[in-house]
Amino acid sequence: MNESALVRALATPAQSPGGGIGRGAEPPSEVWVIAETARGELHEGSLEAACEARGVAQALRARLAAVLLGVNGSTSVAGLAAHGVDRIYWLEDPALAGYHPEVFAAALVPLIVTHRPSAIFLADTPNGQDLAARLAARLKARLVSRCSRVQVKSDGLLEMERPVYGGRFGQTLVAPSGTLILVTLLRGAIGLDRPDPSRQAELIHLTPVLEGLASHLRVLGEHRMDPQAIPLSEAEVIVAGGKGVGSRERWQMIEALAGALGGAVAGSRMAVDAGWIARERMVGQTGVAVKPRVYVAAGISGASQHLAGMKESKTIIAINQDRRAPIFTVANLGVVGDLGRILPPLVERLREFARPEGA
Repeated sequence: MNESALVRALATPAQSPGGGIGRGAEPPSEVWVIAETARGELHEGSLEAACEARGVAQALRARLAAVLLGVNGSTSVAGLAAHGVDRIYWLEDPALAGYHPEVFAAALVPLIVTHRPSAIFLADTPNGQDLAARLAARLKARLVSRCSRVQVKSDGLLEMERPVYGGRFGQTLVAPSGTLILVTLLRGAIGLDRPDPSRQAELIHLTPVLEGLASHLRVLGEHRMDPQAIPLSEAEVIVAGGKGVGSRERWQMIEALAGALGGAVAGSRMAVDAGWIARERMVGQTGVAVKPRVYVAAGISGASQHLAGMKESKTIIAINQDRRAPIFTVANLGVVGDLGRILPPLVERLREFARPEGA
């Protein structure tokens, strides 16, 4: 019996009082991660989701499984196994080569109904948000998005934390028992554990039945968003400038560095007050709280209100003329010197790395 036939046979899966797929007294057997890939590469956010889901699976005494969709997934299989995944369901079909919301949902729903995982984790990317919402609607399951942490309480219930109001406050949610819960996890909020290349995962190849699928959507193409237009709370790389930049003309150095790094531009309160950058791009306690993978603070002294908005960044690089500037107390790498002498050659060097060989 194929997966689609099984869905028709089950027709109406058992429902728990709280909605979703009921499990009765049966203990949870699997916690899932739906892996996201792009151009054959596994999205790092999926590995972060696997790390967080592994802790949940261990607390529930469940198996950690991942679902991989696509045709070229050998590298992804190794990466998922190295980060603690015990079993991988690999759905192979040419129709799954690129993300298509209706096709992905049609492939996943039968698998979820068959195996009934207790929780499903996805990276909080545009595709992850879209897919999680579609699955939750089709399965009548619970969905909690943009989470920064998930843990299991002493009574076995899942407790999820997520930032609200631009990261200035936190919200804690508890999932009711006996329901399927889908969780999207913020990129960079959890981080990656050290991989173990020697780990192996059980690999199960599956071919979804997608013939005759009536799709109402067509994916015409993909367009990469300008990194400088990405909301600061979602940016992976941020270059922020402060009073030490000196003038609007010199502010172009900040924009050039952000362009060379493929990052977003931000500023301190002093930069906003000087009119060099819009207020919505201000990082700080009264601005936007950020947690990028890389945060470059150029000409920012590091007042307490600014540190409150960026100190959770994974890697902080500070460039300032004042070696006693507070920003160096939180920096992973500090450079003492004039921005005008440091940034232009740095930008040129980065552009050289980005040029194709022979260009």
